[in-house]
Amino acid sequence: MTSFKDLIFALSKSSYQVVTRIFCSLFLIKIIASLFGPAGITIHGQLINLINLLTTTFNSISSPAIINLSSDQKDKNLLGMNNYGKIWSACLHISLLILIVVVILNLIFTEELNRFLFGNNFNYIILKVFILTTSISVIFSSITISIINAFHGITMNNKIHISSFIIHLCISLILIFNYELQGLFISAFLFPIILAVTTLFAIKNLFWFKLKNFLFKVDLESIKKITPYFYISIFTSILIPITQIIIRSSMIKNLSYDEAGFWQATIKISDTYFSVVNVFIMTYFIPKLSSNKNIVSIFYFLIIIFFAQLFFVTFQEIFIKLLFTDAFIVIKNYIKLQFLSDLLRIFNLLFFYIMLRRKRFKWAIFVEISYFFLYLLIFLVLMNKTPNILNAWISSITSGILCLILTLIYYFKNDE
Repeated sequence: MTSFKDLIFALSKSSYQVVTRIFCSLFLIKIIASLFGPAGITIHGQLINLINLLTTTFNSISSPAIINLSSDQKDKNLLGMNNYGKIWSACLHISLLILIVVVILNLIFTEELNRFLFGNNFNYIILKVFILTTSISVIFSSITISIINAFHGITMNNKIHISSFIIHLCISLILIFNYELQGLFISAFLFPIILAVTTLFAIKNLFWFKLKNFLFKVDLESIKKITPYFYISIFTSILIPITQIIIRSSMIKNLSYDEAGFWQATIKISDTYFSVVNVFIMTYFIPKLSSNKNIVSIFYFLIIIFFAQLFFVTFQEIFIKLLFTDAFIVIKNYIKLQFLSDLLRIFNLLFFYIMLRRKRFKWAIFVEISYFFLYLLIFLVLMNKTPNILNAWISSITSGILCLILTLIYYFKNDE
């Protein structure tokens, strides 16, 4: 049984990375809110969703497959490395195929994308360049960092991310203060590039980082092994940013940029501690799932998140003024709704990875698609009937509860 002590120890080992990420993210958001107001937060949200659409798409190819298929044992002998290399090469092959699709779409639709997301406020030629460089950078860092996570390299993972966060923050501040919105645009795309460069310097002397381990011929058996993980994760990677883009665009159209900015501000608060969730899942939860038949660790983790949320709510006005500006004080009316939605999402996400480990791929896909479909459907119906910012949380909470009920019924009915 997973102990509470083990969980705290695992989280504490990643605490430096998490704290650095939270500090850098919130400090940058504070600057954006102070300089550009709620509208600036809205534009930043559109930028981040576009970047996340790219990063999570490529991460979905590598992270779940490599972590699940490489974490059971860490063989450094030739046979073991050959087995790992075939998996890593298969991830690289699929990533390159997706990259070709991204390049084609980038050449054809970037001008329209720029108009839809940013109202032609940015140079679409620069957007084309950054989409390409971001994609290439993410392919490299997603595969290599997934291998680090699979081999339980928490310390190295921390060093890579902490360095990247600090470097990115410094460069972002210089660009934003000197070039304002154009600087914000450029800085948003720099983090994946910085992460890739930092990762390269960190792993260049590791035993597994050899070109031959990533250049195996196309192996249909290995591709068959990673395909289910890819299919499942790609849905989440695409649906999250697209859902947020549609909701934000609907708010801009039916309400205002400021209202969309208030909603985005609550999302940014969630994003800060979702970094803790991601670290927990990738460095602790998934590697421990191979023979774990209980859900005790889920409840332990949710308790930690709940008390963190309770602490924030208790002092929410102070935190809101600290993180944003006085103009954002209205979001105190929405924080509790956002936190409830987050708890439901975390619960569903952790069970999602349990189903993934048990190879219940069809069910995992069904639940993920159902969540985002219901989220969007309920939101758009409510927004069409009665435009209100609260529709975002009503729809997310409702869809979260429905999917949680489905998941629990399936879990306990098929408990191994």
